Amino acid sequence: MKSQPHNVDIQVGKKIRNQRMISGISQSELGDRIGVTFQQIQKYEKGANRVSASRLVEIANAMSIDVRSFFDEFDASASSNDNQAAKDEFVVSRQGLQLNAAFLSIKNEAVRTRLLKLVQEIAHSEAGTSRDAD
Repeated sequence: MKSQPHNVDIQVGKKIRNQRMISGISQSELGDRIGVTFQQIQKYEKGANRVSASRLVEIANAMSIDVRSFFDEFDASASSNDNQAAKDEFVVSRQGLQLNAAFLSIKNEAVRTRLLKLVQEIAHSEAGTSRDAD
């Protein structure tokens, strides 16, 4: 009987998937860049196969990102893992990618700052509304 993947392997796999999708790279293309099959990339992303340190460096280089980004913001508790998983799913969703692309296309830094503050105010007011309803 095969043991369950380690939580670290699962989280690193999710970060590989997120970075790959943000970069607009398919599993096949990433596999070609590092010399493995797309099935192997799938296994890495699911945490089914562990990614060696050297392979992780190759993956980071293939996506032109810092290898340390795969270890940023690790969640210590299971409850925060659920919340982080929802955030991760949104980031790579169609809406998340469209929102990110649109935001990055705004060249005026002051406009981007004002837009960010507006979104934060809306989120804060909705959080207050949902608490008031309880």
